[in-house]
Amino acid sequence: MPASADAPDVDVEHVGSGNRRTRVTRVETSAGDGGRPFVLVAGVGVAATYFEFLAPSLAERGAVYALDLPGFAGMPRPGDQPTAQFFADRVEEVLNHYGLDDPVIIGHSMGTQVVTEVLVRRPQLRHAVLVSPVVNDP
Repeated sequence: MPASADAPDVDVEHVGSGNRRTRVTRVETSAGDGGRPFVLVAGVGVAATYFEFLAPSLAERGAVYALDLPGFAGMPRPGDQPTAQFFADRVEEVLNHYGLDDPVIIGHSMGTQVVTEVLVRRPQLRHAVLVSPVVNDP
């Protein structure tokens, strides 16, 4: 994420353990009331840094949590062939860890499949954006 004198605070943390660990780049919000948080899920072969220009704009409205899922951006690869369900488990771990009950979840490319799985599991989530979604034949 870009850094400048007026840039929001950025923290990098890990949620989970071993090859099920997710790196979370958290951008603090400048919104006075805290705003609605954003969770960003990138597609295959893409790191959270993909969102480096979007995150500061979103942070004006709410905290941003950009995820590097297992096997992405140098994170340990999961032992088994990961599925959308496996990655949705990791996203849910992040939601639970930070107590994010009503975020806007944004998925890009394969990340849209992961976000869709999370939405199926958590119908109370009402805000999602699917950017360049991909579809697999059943």
